[in-house]
Order: sequence, then structure tokens, then C-alpha cells
Amino acid sequence: MKRQIGFALLTIAAVALIGAGRPTQSTPESCVKAFAAAIQSGNLKAAAQLVKGGKPDFDYSQMSKQIQDSALKLEVQGFTSVIQGSTATATFKVSFTQGGGKPQVVGPETAHLELTSGSWLIVPAQNPNGRAPFSEMAMMLADPEMALRRAHGSAEATVCLSNMKQLCLACMMLANDYDDVLKLKPDAWKNALMPYVKNERLFYCPEDKSGAVSYSVNPQLCGKSLTSLANPAATVMMYEGHKLKLDFRHTGRACVGFADGHVKLINAGQAKTLRWKP
Repeated sequence: MKRQIGFALLTIAAVALIGAGRPTQSTPESCVKAFAAAIQSGNLKAAAQLVKGGKPDFDYSQMSKQIQDSALKLEVQGFTSVIQGSTATATFKVSFTQGGGKPQVVGPETAHLELTSGSWLIVPAQNPNGRAPFSEMAMMLADPEMALRRAHGSAEATVCLSNMKQLCLACMMLANDYDDVLKLKPDAWKNALMPYVKNERLFYCPEDKSGAVSYSVNPQLCGKSLTSLANPAATVMMYEGHKLKLDFRHTGRACVGFADGHVKLINAGQAKTLRWKP
């Protein structure tokens, strides 16, 4: 979890302040280290100028305070590179510290660079993974509008997961009051759970603009004993959607809660393997 939070802060760091013209980076190593220094200082205009296709004129000011507040420190370790004409492949590890905590080291990460007008630039990867923070930041600086949309969507998905988690816990509390029987009716479950959640907002996903309740209880579990389930960790108890059909609101994923209380985001392929029958 701490590592995921660290990556999230690095992601936020990929959107911030204003700096001067692009300095000439004569080697891949100087480019990568200058990129790290710009991110650490919150000067993402300078960082964007070190990315091929970067957007240094984008207004990053809303995020600059988050970088400063996180007290982010970045260091490139064990740098090596292979240069082939006007392209280069660099391999390195990234040490980062936030809020005065202990340094975390990730990698090795592989980044690609290109020599343009005598200066090396980082080439954004199309689909960087979660263990490639530099590539992720470079991609976001090349398309900051998309980065903001993704950050917003991620925040909304987190709220939806939290809603589902609390609703599943409410179901388990209700069952506990009825000898482990999920004493719910498929068309009247909301009122039955209200005494356990006491917050009507939990019934609505922030991405759902319909105004209707965003979630449903698995009707095949209503009236069933949760302790009698053969595989509660794989059995759907609640889901985002209606009439046993998921609503994939979160970049192609829907929130699902299981009979053991855990929740997760499910894509269309994974939805085909869900267990609905007790």
C-alpha cells in the first residue's frame, strides 16, 4: 500500500509549475537526472521540456502545492545506457522519499530517449506499467489533459469501492442479526440496510449521473445463510449495475462486492467468471 501511495504521489508530481527554456542535455544520463530534479523541485514546465511531445505551456499550477507538501525527493541510481545513433535505451532505479519518510527504491526501469536538435529527450511510453514511474510521468507530461481525466476517474473509482465495501459490511451486519441469514428483498434492500450505514450517499456511485441507486444486491443470496455458502470469497453479494448486469463505469470496470466482504473492480472478461449462485 505504501508503495502504491508513493507511485500515486509520483503521478501527481507529473503535473506542476513554470520554468525557463529547455537546457541542452548532452547525454541520456544528464536528461534523466535533470528530469528528476525538475520533478522534485515542482518545476514541471522544465520537466515537460525534457519529454518528446511535452506540453510546457499547460497550466500545472493547481498541482504544484501537492508536490511541495509531499516533500518529494528523487534520485536516479545505477544508471546505464546504450546509444544507437539518435536513440538510446537507459536502465536505472529510482529512489524516492515523501514527507520525510524512508526512501523506497523501485526498478530497474527502462526508458527510451531520442536525440533532437542536439538534446536528449525522454520518449513517452504508450502503456507504462505501475513499476515505471519515470515513464508514467513522461507520458502524462506529453498529455496532461488525459492525466487529469485519469486521476479524476481513479478518485471516483476509489469512492465507488469504498461505497461497496461499506454496503457489503452492512449486509454482513444485518445477516449477523438474523442468524447469518441475508434477510433482504431484491427490490427493497436499500431501506433494510439504511440503519446499518446511516448515509444515503453510499448508494450512489459518483460516476453515475442517472440519479438512481447505483448498486444492486445479488437476488440469489437474499434469504440465504452466508455461513452455508461453499465459496463466499467468489460469490457475488452486491454489484454495480442492475438485473444481474454490471455497469462498467470505471474505464471499463465495475465494482463488485463478495460474500466474504471484500470488493474489487471487475472488467467484462472477468465478469464472465463471476459466481452468482450460492
